[in-house]
Amino acid sequence: MLGRRMFMGASLGALAAPALLGQGRPRLVVVGGGAGGATLAREVAQGAAGAIDVTLVEPARLYHPAAFSNLPLGGLAQPGPQAVSYAAFGTSLGITVIHDWALPIKPDRGTVQLASGGEIGWDRLVLAPGIDFVAASVPGWDLTWQGVMPHGWRGGAQVEQLRRQILAMPDGGIFCLVAPAGSIRAVPAVYERVSLIGSHLHRVKPRAKLLLLDLREEMPMAAAFSEAWDRLAPGTVERLVPGRLALRPESMEIVVEDAVQGVDVCNVIPAQRAGMVAEALLGPTGYVPVNAWNLQCEDWPAIYVLGDAAETGLPRSAAIAQAQARAAASVILSELTGSFTRPPDYTDPWWPVLAEDEALRLVTRYLPDGDTILVEAQSESAADDPAELRAHNRREGVEWYGTMIAGMIGS
Repeated sequence: MLGRRMFMGASLGALAAPALLGQGRPRLVVVGGGAGGATLAREVAQGAAGAIDVTLVEPARLYHPAAFSNLPLGGLAQPGPQAVSYAAFGTSLGITVIHDWALPIKPDRGTVQLASGGEIGWDRLVLAPGIDFVAASVPGWDLTWQGVMPHGWRGGAQVEQLRRQILAMPDGGIFCLVAPAGSIRAVPAVYERVSLIGSHLHRVKPRAKLLLLDLREEMPMAAAFSEAWDRLAPGTVERLVPGRLALRPESMEIVVEDAVQGVDVCNVIPAQRAGMVAEALLGPTGYVPVNAWNLQCEDWPAIYVLGDAAETGLPRSAAIAQAQARAAASVILSELTGSFTRPPDYTDPWWPVLAEDEALRLVTRYLPDGDTILVEAQSESAADDPAELRAHNRREGVEWYGTMIAGMIGS
């Protein structure tokens, strides 16, 4: 029944395609060149073989992957390049890449306005802008303080700044990580970060402490993470779920309940929402409501939103963004060229790294059911997994990383 509904929707779009094609090559504009946007642009360009004009709007010239960006914070190297260039992106497929900022869209206008003053017309628009931060979501902190208390949640300069602060910490100092509640990008990565920084401090600054102020009551793979912290960073990591919390960046202090504590480094991960380019489409959650099957906006079916910006009930991860990109690309190709659609495969794998040769594993397969997302199957690491399995998880995660980058950038 679900598959029938998906294919019926695609077939109706395909019936309308010849009229659009008669106007010349239909135009697809993709805003955002992350795991979702870049993958979709490549998939459509490959599938259309020149029949669709594909443009990618991405301000950055280098892509800083969020995947494995925690590794330098724990004194480990990333398993691949820390930044990937867009220089050759899509050239063999005829994709036009524009390095500029897209202004918040006006869905009824049919064009994307650029910060430089230009505009691009579209027949189909895909928004994959990633996350933005919710202003003042942590009492006492906002983005004006990110130079003092960095978030490090977008890769690049913020991660490097946080790494330098960790290196400069005194032995016996306190590292504080504030983690938000609600729907954020890459929830398991919060606890991976704690694992890596905690074990790093235990090795090189054995008198230092890591305080996790976690506004999320439930922790994924709680038993496995707790075992790792006890084994790899004994006496270093403490997790609290505070009822009241405020920060004082000017004095590098935190206020938990009524107690004031000075800290040496404070990593603040704020609450999140869809990127500003999608402002006109936001729902009450701060993300854009879309059809979980095809990623179309509820009120604007020619506009697709995917990845971290979409509200589908799915987690916000690179793997899900890439899966959504392939699902949406299939529907767009069906609508504009009359090709057949394929049902989406929403599998979300995680390999949180604990040490150089050790990682956990969490894999969840989701099934869209109308407006609801069901968990079809899930497997996760146990606290007593053998070392050989943890080492296998680590290798598997590195292999996935290479496959993800290749599917996105093409190299």
